[in-house]
Amino acid sequence: MSTISLDSRLHTILEDRKGKGTFRSLKKHVTRENSDEPDSTAKIDFLKRRFLERVKDTPTPLFGSTGSRLLDGTTPQHAALEHRLCSFFSYGSTSSFSSSTMPPQHESALLFNSGFDANVSFFSTVPQKTDYIIYDELVHASVWDGMRANERRGVSVSRRKAFRHGDVGDLRRILEDIVTAENAEQRRATTSTSTRHRRGMIFIAIESLYSMDGDLAPLPQMIHTLNELQSLHPDAINPARVCVVVDEAHTTGIYGAEGRGFVYDMVQREKAKGSRGSRMEEWVQVRLMTFGKGMGSQGAVLLASSTIRSFLINYARPFIFSTAMSVVNVLAIEAAFDVIESDEGEQLRRALLTLAETLNNNVSSMLSTLRPNAKHLISALPSPISPYDLDSRDPTPIYPLLTPHPHALALHLQARGFLVRPVVHPTVPKGQERVRICLHSGNTEKDVKKMVESIAEWVRSVRGNPVHAKL
Repeated sequence: MSTISLDSRLHTILEDRKGKGTFRSLKKHVTRENSDEPDSTAKIDFLKRRFLERVKDTPTPLFGSTGSRLLDGTTPQHAALEHRLCSFFSYGSTSSFSSSTMPPQHESALLFNSGFDANVSFFSTVPQKTDYIIYDELVHASVWDGMRANERRGVSVSRRKAFRHGDVGDLRRILEDIVTAENAEQRRATTSTSTRHRRGMIFIAIESLYSMDGDLAPLPQMIHTLNELQSLHPDAINPARVCVVVDEAHTTGIYGAEGRGFVYDMVQREKAKGSRGSRMEEWVQVRLMTFGKGMGSQGAVLLASSTIRSFLINYARPFIFSTAMSVVNVLAIEAAFDVIESDEGEQLRRALLTLAETLNNNVSSMLSTLRPNAKHLISALPSPISPYDLDSRDPTPIYPLLTPHPHALALHLQARGFLVRPVVHPTVPKGQERVRICLHSGNTEKDVKKMVESIAEWVRSVRGNPVHAKL
């Protein structure tokens, strides 16, 4: 019997992936502040790390870590940052952080090395065997990995249910199906054993801004649906039983007052309508805020009750067995929050959202002028339900352009100085390959218009011609 080496076997699998056009590799690039800088080989990016002042005044060793958070990895800097984040993201917070501000008693903060670790930690441990997990079909891979890890001792596949992306009606259908099934089970249990069936929790997992489609979750519409279902089935659907978990990876630092996030923004809008308290605040009990996107740093924080925090510290393997983030990383996060709480931070947020609207309008205009024989080359996703009650697509810093030739379009744009990447299956479904545009606050209106012109130029150049390109 012949055998092949491990490398040979893996090489064969990788070659198969190359043949399918789904091979991944690491790309390196340099950055520049804007498109007017002379180095045309550098790609445009604007991440800033302003933490030198904090570094020089910190006596704690900065680099490396002495172990996990449960051993020697929790320093005064870690504890201070968690305290600050808890206070900052509190729904009742109306001013910038100060050391005298005590965090709310009902919510606490737990740092993680990444948003991926946080999601895996939560979904692999908190949901139990009698619970349900309902999730948007496009929810992040980390949630999927957490659910799979949970499956061995917790929520079975049959109790994990996906609803169509952003489809509030489909979410309602699944919740009603659960209530109907439980009522039938309760009747059977009462008839046969006279024992009351105990309902488990229902976790609803969504993202605030989806990284591939660039659309915002219809959270107000979801909360309205939950309120309606509670009025119909108060024992089965209520905030004591239903826990909405929102991943805010792409809205941290961008949406809401001082960048407190999309959920915070929605809660404040709800309160501004004059209602007592906030139903959204009751339903959304867990928020994940990350620092590797809009914050320009690294790491994440899970905002939840102190009981959930304690549970994760005791049972979440990614937290228990990971080396704690270094103090220098903690200080970088602190510095990032110094920026977003400043006037400069407010200017950057406004500039970014204004730029997103400019991109939205320019791309829409470009697509509307395409000739019939070019419309198959590039298109946009349909406008989703708007949480801001807009008739059109909500402008966000992420804009996907669907194309059957993502590598060719990305290569064309990169040659003109724009850092964009092709996104192909399995990251997105087959037939929805795309180039994803991600804006930064340092981009300019000139950059946006030049990029859209470059896209139109590419369409004109390949219209009716064969396309061959791989990155």
